[in-house]
Amino acid sequence: MQANVEAIGDLFLELNNGFVLRLKEVFYISSLRQNLISVLKLDDDRTDSHFCDGKCKILVNDECVGLAFRQDKLYLLSLADNVNDVFDENMNGSRLQM
Repeated sequence: MQANVEAIGDLFLELNNGFVLRLKEVFYISSLRQNLISVLKLDDDRTDSHFCDGKCKILVNDECVGLAFRQDKLYLLSLADNVNDVFDENMNGSRLQM
């Protein structure tokens, strides 16, 4: 499957404990039905991911800031119930709703 990247920007995810995780250079593809987070990108941004027993702990500065739980072949990140925005530096500071 191929899809066009419509924008590239930063995404601020509010986790269910209130921590805001910044994901840099996120690809916005409106045709995707689910959001995917690359563990490699988390590692590049110095965010640790520890997988064990069907859970993934997200750590920043050795502090657990979020949890993801395995469902089938994916891990679902526990998020707050608010809407997330993408900040695209290449679009003169405009924001895209996700």
